Amino acid sequence: MDPTQPFPAAFKPHVAAWLDDASDALVPALTAVNCLVNPAIVLVGGRLPDDILDQLATDTYRKLRTAAPNIPIIAPIARASLSRDSPAIGAAILPFLDRILPSDGILIKTQSA
Repeated sequence: MDPTQPFPAAFKPHVAAWLDDASDALVPALTAVNCLVNPAIVLVGGRLPDDILDQLATDTYRKLRTAAPNIPIIAPIARASLSRDSPAIGAAILPFLDRILPSDGILIKTQSA
């Protein structure tokens, strides 16, 4: 399925059910993230059509506000703008990280007796 195209109308009930389940599953984790990390924003992404990711963000935020009304600040949830390209971007950056980051051997020190 091409993530730039919306799902066919026949899939609508199945997509709605999945969105309901997925947003329910994200609420406990995002409650913890908001309490422990206090992020400025939570980004969702993946190889799904943009309208599905936008709806997932909207549904999850609404359910989070309902489930945890006492959290002082709840980070907004939005679709990541590069979500479709993230696997390629991640793969492309690996050679650079290999050159820039220190090797594991440098980070692991042993005590000599």
